Amino acid sequence: MRPPDGDPTFGFFTGWLCLGASGLVTLEFIDNTIIDRPGPDFCIVGDPPQDDRILVEVSSDGNEWHAFPVGGENPPPLDLATVGLPFARFVRIVDVQPGTESGAEIDAVEALHSGPPR
Repeated sequence: MRPPDGDPTFGFFTGWLCLGASGLVTLEFIDNTIIDRPGPDFCIVGDPPQDDRILVEVSSDGNEWHAFPVGGENPPPLDLATVGLPFARFVRIVDVQPGTESGAEIDAVEALHSGPPR
């Protein structure tokens, strides 16, 4: 796993994914899965100013999705117990901030508790 590498120097977001207005990205964990353990299980590393709003959803199978409350693009670490999942293979991030051109900027999704692929 490589560490987050976003660099917002001079307003250019090198290494970041800009979702675009109402854009989304779906990520699949292939070499591991996010596992529910005590405390937060994964985190989204986004633009620190949090000037955009995102919806984070997780899924074990890619079909049934469970949503966390809408928050800023650099939310506090998230706990799978909040949405009742024992593990997640997929993370979907949706830009829900109206009226922005570039949308939310995301650098990484990091599993804090991980296990073997499922």
